[in-house]
Amino acid sequence: MKRLAAEFIGTFALVFAGTGAIVIDETTGGAVTHVGVALTFG
Repeated sequence: MKRLAAEFIGTFALVFAGTGAIVIDETTGGAVTHVGVALTFG
């Protein structure tokens, strides 16, 4: 059960940060760039 919870939390954090970078990139008019979004996703 611990392993499942850890996988869920890790996946959630990765997706949350990645989509957040996309939103910030759009909001700021491209300040993050494609490379920055890719680095955020790992």
